[in-house]
Amino acid sequence: MLRHEAEFKSPLPPAVARGALVNWLQSIGYQLTSPHFLSSVSAQRGSMMGNFGSLNPRNWQAVVRLSCQPDGDGSLVTLDWEIATAGQTCTVADIAFWRYEIATTLSIAVGATPDVREHQKQGARAQSGDTWRALVFTAIVVVPLIAGIALTGSMGVASLITLATGCVGYFSMRAPRRLGEIPVPPPPPPTMEAPPVMT
Repeated sequence: MLRHEAEFKSPLPPAVARGALVNWLQSIGYQLTSPHFLSSVSAQRGSMMGNFGSLNPRNWQAVVRLSCQPDGDGSLVTLDWEIATAGQTCTVADIAFWRYEIATTLSIAVGATPDVREHQKQGARAQSGDTWRALVFTAIVVVPLIAGIALTGSMGVASLITLATGCVGYFSMRAPRRLGEIPVPPPPPPTMEAPPVMT
C-alpha cells in the first residue's frame, strides 16, 4: 500500500478548489463515492482486478479523499491517497507515475490547469516500462530453468537455480514502496489582462 497525505493553504475559495479537484479527478478516471458538494469528498479509480491483471498503474485500485475548508481568504486543502499495490512489483516507473499524479493534483488545488493528455502519457510510459520488465523477468525465470535441466538433468536443481535468479530479478526491479516528499507547487502567477482599447 502506498499512502500520501498533504495539507496546505490554497488561495482559491473552498468551493472553487473543491470543484477544480473533483473535475480533475473525474477527468483522469476517478469515480466519486460521495456527493461532490460536501466539504469532504471521496473518489476511487481502478480495482483489485486491475492490480492483478494490468501493468498500467492507472488501473490499480486508488482512493483519494479531499477536504476543502475555509481559511482566511482561501482554503485549507487536505488530500489523502491510498494506492493498493497488491499483485504488483511496484517499479521505479510506477512510483514516478504516482508522484506525477499526486503533484499534478496538488497543483490543481492552487489554481494550475494541467493537461489530461500528459497524465495519460505518464500512465502509458509506466506501463511500457513495466511490460519490458515483465519480459525480462520472464526470461530471468525461464532461461535458468531450461539451462538447469539441460546441464544437470535434475528438475530439483533447476528449480533451485530458477528460484534464486527469480528472487534476484524481482528485488533488482522492485522500487521502495514509498512516494517520498512531494512539495505543493506555488500558485500560478495571475494572468495579465490586456488594457482596454481606446476608441
